[in-house]
Amino acid sequence: MHEIITDWVNNGHSGLVSVMYFSDGISFGTQRAALAGLWSEIDGALDNNTTWTVRTTGRQIAEANGQIVANLSDATTWTGTGGVTGEAVNDAAQILLRWKTNTIAGRRFVQGRQYVPGSAAVQQVGGNFASTVAATITGLVQTFAQAGTGFGIWHRPTKVPNSNPPQYNNDGVLAPVVSGSCWTEFASQRRRRL
Repeated sequence: MHEIITDWVNNGHSGLVSVMYFSDGISFGTQRAALAGLWSEIDGALDNNTTWTVRTTGRQIAEANGQIVANLSDATTWTGTGGVTGEAVNDAAQILLRWKTNTIAGRRFVQGRQYVPGSAAVQQVGGNFASTVAATITGLVQTFAQAGTGFGIWHRPTKVPNSNPPQYNNDGVLAPVVSGSCWTEFASQRRRRL
């Protein structure tokens, strides 16, 4: 599978990333272009002090065990800037995209969440993300989920109990995303798995 990372800068704060996974049956460049298309569409909800860049390099990873297989690169630069003049909501309040799959792993459906920083303050209504804008973004992510880009949620391999050094079972799977939505409440990412 391909790992594609988007770097975000929000009000001068860098170090924000979105890590996404795609099947390796489609070219890395095509997947990067599709992802840039999604972010370009979402720009209309973001403050103009927010920028994103889809990295030109990535990694091919074995989904079963998480081993790096190869480095990937594509020379095309994909970057964008929010389209709303004004201020962004505070850094902790982010747009939450929710991804669904039909894949079951570990007795549960595999699902994913994506946090998008830089929502324009004017998109806030009563402390929440404007429902009309959330509905528009839901349509965008739904289209992206069904666009045939190979986008999926990686259910990571499980650790072998009591293994030292840590060893992992070969049970990781890239679950194809079948639908997406945008939550109307702002969300805050509390932890991250890399």
